[in-house]
Parts: sequence; structure tokens; C-alpha cells
Amino acid sequence: MHFLQVTPIKISQHLAVTIIMSPRVCVLGAGIIGLSCAVRLQEVLGHRCLITVVADKFGKETTSAIAAGCFRPQDAAPVSGYTGRRSAVGKDIVLLSYNQYTSILHSEEAEEAGVHKLTGYHIRYPLVGKEPFYATFLEKCRKLSESEILSVFPSLPHGCSGHLLTTLVVSPNKYMPWLAKRFISNCGKSIKRRVESFCEMWDEYDIIVNCTGLSAGQLTGDPSIVPSRGQVMRVDNSSGKHTFAYIDNGTERMPYYIWTPDYTVIGGTKLIGCTDSRVSKMTMTL
Repeated sequence: MHFLQVTPIKISQHLAVTIIMSPRVCVLGAGIIGLSCAVRLQEVLGHRCLITVVADKFGKETTSAIAAGCFRPQDAAPVSGYTGRRSAVGKDIVLLSYNQYTSILHSEEAEEAGVHKLTGYHIRYPLVGKEPFYATFLEKCRKLSESEILSVFPSLPHGCSGHLLTTLVVSPNKYMPWLAKRFISNCGKSIKRRVESFCEMWDEYDIIVNCTGLSAGQLTGDPSIVPSRGQVMRVDNSSGKHTFAYIDNGTERMPYYIWTPDYTVIGGTKLIGCTDSRVSKMTMTL
């Protein structure tokens, strides 16, 4: 759950000139979205402006640091409590993101950035007739028959659907430091600070980009911006298969595992509206 928002700015001739010549840009949030946005702004605007990342948490303190990192966009969330559907603009953003990660994959920095390909399964039940959005752009994606699914996952009930697909995995333990390194090398500035309101920033910056994730709804006062909390485990992958599997079953308990070169991620849960980032023993029993 991430979005961009530019603060209201009083229009004046002086400020208009300031924004064009040398805008002061603040990116709120230092997770994957915040750092990616900051680096992209540096690439587009160059030295025409100073980019500052402001956040109360950086690096391993962020929720991005423990994300599974498997690129698997959905048309809509499969659990109750969320009613939004991916808009045309949202789909454009997904495609832009996929192309960006693909360009990193084919670069000399792929290993350092932690971007790699992985083939695995996405299974859904009850049966879903509509093809998932990712089937329209992934390089390899094949619909599976029910017999194929049950041969791999014999404990699943009848009436399921799924795909075998090759997608991208972005390991945050490598990708986050890689982004931070690029941001700093391009003269980026970071400030550790908790922001309670946009009003605190209006005199300091001309443009504010909101990438605060869990706090976005509270910061904007918009109840339609709802977080989704997950909890995962990282385990040794020395004996694990080089694959992934997602089981979307329409509940808050969504089993999956994702192999990476450094560890295997096992999950997971999807608690809509929960902002608590502490490890929950109750969640571990789900």
C-alpha cells in the first residue's frame, strides 16, 4: 500500500520560478518505495534539485527489509475488508516497475542488487475463472490443470486453479543497501525524523512525495488507505528447492514459500488494517 502525493502549494510567481529552477524535494519514507522514488527522481532531475529522504526508520528497521520480494501483482486483494481494484493507472505502474526490475536483472549490478528470476506456482481456491493480470506480461506463464496442481499439492481440495510462472524476486537484504548506496552517491540527503503532519514540512520543502507505507492513511487522514500486515519467517535454504509457491485461499492465512540465494521466506498472513509491526506469537499460530 503505497501512493504519491504532492503537498498543496501556494501559487506565486516567485515559488513557480523556484520549483522550476531548484525545487526542494522531500521523500517521506525510507522503505523500498521511498528509496526507489528518491533514486528515480535523482535520475530524472539530476542536479537541478536536492532530494531529501525523511523517515523515522531506515534500513533493517523498515518493513521492506523483511519483505519476501516476489513480484506477483494481483488484480484485487483476495481477503475481506479490502474493496479496491487495480486501476488502469495502477496497472501502468506495475508494468513500469516490472520493466525497471528487468533492466536491473540484465545489468552488471543484478547480483549486488539482489534481483533474480524464479519459477514457481500461484494457486487459487475456490476456483477463479478470470486470468490474473500478471499473465498478460510475464515472459513465462502457463495455466495449470487441476490434476497438475493436485499432483504437486495433494493436500489441496478439488476446485482450485493456478499457474506455473517465471517472475522476478528482489531480495531486500541486498536491494535496500544497493538503493541507499546509489542515493548517497548522487548527493542524496537523509534525515531521521517522525512526521505527524504535512504541515510540518511546508516551509522546508517545495514538493513532498508520500511513501510512508503503514503510516500513509494516518498521515493523510484518508480512511480509504488501508495497510495490510504480513508476518514471515526466514529459514536456511541449503536443502530447499529453487522455487516458490503461493496458495491464495481467500482468508487471512495465505501459505507461501519463496527461495532466495541467501534464505527461504516462509509465510504468511494478511491482516487488513493492522499497523502493528511487532512479531506476534498469536499470528505464528495461524
